[in-house]
Amino acid sequence: MPEIRVRGAHCHNLKGMDVSFPMGTLVAVTGVSGSGKSTLVMEVLAPSLRNHLCGKAPVGCGEIRVPVAIQEVITAEQAALGIARNSTILTLMGMGETLRKRLAATPQAKALGLSVKHFSTATPGGRCEVCEGRGVVTVAMDLLPDVTVGCEVCLGKRFRPEVLECLLQGWSIADVMEASVAEAARVFSAEARLAKPLEALREVGLAYLRLGQEGGTLSAGERQRLRLAGLLAEPLVGRVAILLDEPTRGMGFEDVARLSAVLHHLASAGHLVVVVTHDLDLIGACAWIIDLGPEGGEAGGRLVAQGSPEVLMACAESHTGQAMVAQ
Repeated sequence: MPEIRVRGAHCHNLKGMDVSFPMGTLVAVTGVSGSGKSTLVMEVLAPSLRNHLCGKAPVGCGEIRVPVAIQEVITAEQAALGIARNSTILTLMGMGETLRKRLAATPQAKALGLSVKHFSTATPGGRCEVCEGRGVVTVAMDLLPDVTVGCEVCLGKRFRPEVLECLLQGWSIADVMEASVAEAARVFSAEARLAKPLEALREVGLAYLRLGQEGGTLSAGERQRLRLAGLLAEPLVGRVAILLDEPTRGMGFEDVARLSAVLHHLASAGHLVVVVTHDLDLIGACAWIIDLGPEGGEAGGRLVAQGSPEVLMACAESHTGQAMVAQ
């Protein structure tokens, strides 16, 4: 498989290293805190690839060699863009419009003269106007931080009573927004346009999220996994670079295993998939590892080893490799 090569990476504490990122296989960038992992991936590789797409010079390195055409560079920062106040997991995954159309087509909605817009929290019509469809209101406090409390008018339901009378599979729009991904996946298994993105969310370990949860409340790791779920739900066109920084934060063993399977699936399709991680289970599942260090700060920024897990475990200077041996 082709590989992307970065020559003379010198950003921040990086000491002019040369590294290779094979495509078509899962790549981990490892090392102790402060060794330069995120700098290499997010501040050298990502902007250099983006500059390459538009014919500009690389960033933070002397050269980047890209032997194949890459259509897009997807990073954690991109996953955070476009998250407005009213954006929810439902809308961010592209399920909102499908759900609204299905509810507007129910006999109850037709009898009440409700249209698609009445099932949206983004526009007036069917939402509770006291909380503007958020289910909560913010109370200003003198000399203290503002406090968020439940809306006393809609009682957290977000919509007007007549909208809540319209049911799909026995659920109102409020029921859907309060449900977890796992619960909704069971109820809407026969609704293809809802089932696929719900299954993608489950695959990346986000089955616990509520569909009405606002995007701004997600952690960096959750935003990255949400973006991954979107990639699984919508077929990718051409080859892309997927660069993730500690996506396993807060995940249990089973969810890490699911995430690893998803990343392997994307990599095996020929994409560049690079993960900055400390998680030994995820590291062990990678065919190619770039280990930086040996320590952090000025004592880091060097290439300790790169290659298979066996290469790292045979390297006495690699803290990651020795931790894998001891695991």
